[in-house]
Amino acid sequence: MKRLLKKKLIKESSSQANKRSKLLEILSEEFNEIDAVRSKTFNMGALLDIDQTEQENTILLTMP
Repeated sequence: MKRLLKKKLIKESSSQANKRSKLLEILSEEFNEIDAVRSKTFNMGALLDIDQTEQENTILLTMP
């Protein structure tokens, strides 16, 4: 978390309701980047969810 704060990817603030907790906010520019990565990951998962041949499985497993 400290690394994300240092890189200004998230913002930390104190909670008014609970003084022992901290509120974290993903900054808007980074949220768009995170959303793009999440979308790509979801699309990759959808591709891997289909039935593959044995040869396709071998290729997928050997990809770097």
